Amino acid sequence: MYAYCTNNPVMFTDSDGLSPETNNVLELIAGVFVLLEYAAIARAQYNYSVSEGDNGTEIFDDVINATGHLALDRIFIQAGIKVPTYIGGYYAMSALTAINSGVQFLNYNKNVSSVYTRGTHPIVAYVFLAYNTYRTTRSFFDEDYSYDYATGKGWEPW
Repeated sequence: MYAYCTNNPVMFTDSDGLSPETNNVLELIAGVFVLLEYAAIARAQYNYSVSEGDNGTEIFDDVINATGHLALDRIFIQAGIKVPTYIGGYYAMSALTAINSGVQFLNYNKNVSSVYTRGTHPIVAYVFLAYNTYRTTRSFFDEDYSYDYATGKGWEPW
C-alpha cells in the first residue's frame, strides 16, 4: 500500500505520466536553448559589424536582421520538417498503441494498473543546457569561435 501525501506535487501526473514540474522544466529549458542560440547569433553579427566599421545604428540594424532572419528560417524549418514528423509520429504511436491493446491479453499484470506511466528525468536536458551555455559564453570571448558557432547555427553575415 502506498501512502499519498497532498504536499508532494510529484504525485500528480498528466495524461502522459509526466509530472507537471518535469514538463515545466523541459519547456523552460527549450526556451533557454532558443535564447542562447539568438545570443550567439547576435554576438557574431555584432563582432562582424564592428569589424566592418559600422556605427551604432547600423550595428543594431544588422543584429536585428540577423536574428530575424534566423527566426524566419526556424519557422520554415519547423513548419516544413518538424510538424509533419510530429504528425507522422503521432499516427505511428496511435497505431502501435492499438496493436499493443490488441495483444494486451498476453500481459498477466494488465489488471494491476490500466494506466501506462513513464518518467522522464530532465538530466539530459540539463547536460545539453550546460553545454550550450558554455558554447554561447565562449562565443562572447572568442571571436573566431563566435563566427564558427553562429555559422553552424545558420547565421549569414549582414
